Amino acid sequence: MRPARVLCVEDDPVSALLVTQALGLDGHQVRVAGTAGEALRLAQADPPDLMLIDFRLPDFGGPELHRCLRENPRLAELPCIALTAQATDDDRRAAGPGWAAFLAKPVDLSVLRHAVAAALQPDRPRPVA
Repeated sequence: MRPARVLCVEDDPVSALLVTQALGLDGHQVRVAGTAGEALRLAQADPPDLMLIDFRLPDFGGPELHRCLRENPRLAELPCIALTAQATDDDRRAAGPGWAAFLAKPVDLSVLRHAVAAALQPDRPRPVA
């Protein structure tokens, strides 16, 4: 697997640091955005290979950010992994389709690394619009 450019959308600095360090073990370059709006601007300016999206953000939620990405032709197929403290079946249904993975926080870093590797596989199923 080649190293990827990952955009982590996380407003908690400790969680963002843990994700950055864990993915750095695999050679990935991680940028962090503290809000959904900042993440959208960064992704539009320089699309990453993968996004990790927290569901509870200060400006608007991860599911709404995900819908914005899907509406943008340049970002519509960008793999996104959901990170949420609320990983119930109802939350998954409310989040909508098209997520590469749905991980509960606090996330097990080995599970995260595996989910990232799977999401970056060239033959992975593409998100459903």
